[in-house]
Amino acid sequence: MLDGTYVDTIDLPGAFAGQLVFRDDKIYTAVCWSKENGTGKKLNQSGFVLVLDRKTKRVLSAPGGSQPIYTDGKLQPMHQTESVFKHCHDLYVDSAGDIYVGEWNDDRRYPWS
Repeated sequence: MLDGTYVDTIDLPGAFAGQLVFRDDKIYTAVCWSKENGTGKKLNQSGFVLVLDRKTKRVLSAPGGSQPIYTDGKLQPMHQTESVFKHCHDLYVDSAGDIYVGEWNDDRRYPWS
């Protein structure tokens, strides 16, 4: 809400996520970095993307990250599992559902698709 009213908190353990992008029935966020196995030291050259269900706020998918596991309704710590992304700083989802990820501090690698 634009009046500053608190709406909700989404707990994403192990994932240092950025701004949320709302598109249709999903919420998307870029994870700038994660921790080793979700709970250890911060991994400087890590990152992944999260896709959540907008209604339930449960993680549906984590491209580049660990599979979302819920125990007693609580999300378990997540972490990068594939070196696909480095410092996902932000993202955009177009009307076709394609996700564009902006990276920061990515060792000067060239854009790719």
